[in-house]
Amino acid sequence: MNWVAIGAIGEILGAVAVLVTLVYLAIQIRQNTRSVTMSVYESAMSGFNEVMRDITTNGDLSEIVRRGALDPASLSEEELFRFNFAIRCYSNHVYKLFRLNRQGAFPDGEWRRVILEAVQVFSMPGYAAFKARNRF
Repeated sequence: MNWVAIGAIGEILGAVAVLVTLVYLAIQIRQNTRSVTMSVYESAMSGFNEVMRDITTNGDLSEIVRRGALDPASLSEEELFRFNFAIRCYSNHVYKLFRLNRQGAFPDGEWRRVILEAVQVFSMPGYAAFKARNRF
């Protein structure tokens, strides 16, 4: 075998090695993307669950949020303060998901679902009053 043939075989083997490497990297990137997407989704659900758990496991706060959502005028000054911070926790989580969506880390379909829920929540009297006072 001459040197030209050996060189040609080397080039072919090198090209195959590059192709195998590219396929492997494509598979790894796809798996990593799925993993990151699931991590962001888990973070989104965990955030909402934490806010809801904090509200529902504290009877006093649960009652304040219920009354505040329906009739904020029925709340004392201290209760209104607690109600506003409960809403702020929810709002901060929605804002976090907004930022993740704008950066491409939270899918548009999931973001639309979050927005539909937020619109429903903020249409209640107490939340609408909060939204009017807090323009972020």
